Amino acid sequence: MKKVLSVVLVLSLMFVLVACGGKNAAGEYVLKSITMDGQEMKMDDLTALGAPADSFKLVLNDDGTGVLAVMGQEQKLTWDDKALTAEGESISYTLDGDDLTLEQDGDVLVFTRK
Repeated sequence: MKKVLSVVLVLSLMFVLVACGGKNAAGEYVLKSITMDGQEMKMDDLTALGAPADSFKLVLNDDGTGVLAVMGQEQKLTWDDKALTAEGESISYTLDGDDLTLEQDGDVLVFTRK
């Protein structure tokens, strides 16, 4: 009986650890690609057009705050495990490995974690 209880406790602890550490979006991201009006441009394409490599950044702090910087303009935001919110508007995101994807009205921004 003790072995069964020990196994159950260990499995429970593993599930708790996986749930807590599974998909933490906190971190610093740089733009990987942007799709607008059906046209996709990768960051390499944008830098070839003269945009500085660090002109699109997303920082998500552990405390649920963050900053989106686009071409020198910074927008403060808050975030949780489902959406980013700035100026009262929320945008859902998905996290796949180190890629964070924002999609709204057909426009898609893909950021990758530094």
